[in-house]
Amino acid sequence: MYINMTILTYLSTIYPDTYNTIGIGIGFILSTFIFVVSSYNKRGIREGNGEASYQWISRIVSNYHAIFISVTSTLFLLCTALQGGERTIYELIFELDSIPRPLWLNQIWYLFLGISSGYLFYDLMLVIVLLNRDIGTITHHAIVAPFLVWLRTDYPIYAAIGMLSEISTPFLNACWFELHRDYPNRGKLLHLSYLLLVTYFIFRVLLFPYICLMSMVKEEHYAVPLCIIVALLNIYWFYRLLLKSRSMKSILDQPV
Repeated sequence: MYINMTILTYLSTIYPDTYNTIGIGIGFILSTFIFVVSSYNKRGIREGNGEASYQWISRIVSNYHAIFISVTSTLFLLCTALQGGERTIYELIFELDSIPRPLWLNQIWYLFLGISSGYLFYDLMLVIVLLNRDIGTITHHAIVAPFLVWLRTDYPIYAAIGMLSEISTPFLNACWFELHRDYPNRGKLLHLSYLLLVTYFIFRVLLFPYICLMSMVKEEHYAVPLCIIVALLNIYWFYRLLLKSRSMKSILDQPV
């Protein structure tokens, strides 16, 4: 027990940016490793031209990242809420960042955020080198990167809340996988699209206006435009998802 506490005390003295830098390296290397391994093990991956195959593999890596950061964000938020003891709903919603946390918990979260940032760099490199420089993805990463840096530096608790948006990603990728199979399962695709719409609405459309509100409350004026842009993009993409889901449902309802 004494040895464990000594280790935690030592780790708590390390500067937060060190954890973040280590995490970025781990995230980039691990994401690249999974991509390379999946490239050689293509069971279940539909054959096609190079870019189509890379799309499949990139979405597999995307799922691993989404599950990792969703679980770690949830655990960080739960640990923070438990540290607060008996708090009102208002305090948990609007004053969550004021709850004191053990330093080691913050350091671990910096490491996890670094891993997520490393995945972001990997994905950006993948888009530029292999996926035909998709403007939408590059723009998305260009907006998210400074937004993530601001949250990590000043309000790690809201970075965790923002990362909950990744909960919808596995359902998005699952719909894409099913649509690109030779013989899609209609019932499975319909259920996945419903799950996607529900999780996207809760964890992206509803969540980011809350982060915008908190950035205004905290008087972080330079972050407000970034928050608003991300929130508006989420609303736009949700609208696009609704249109696509509606057209897909009409196609699935047609007799085979």
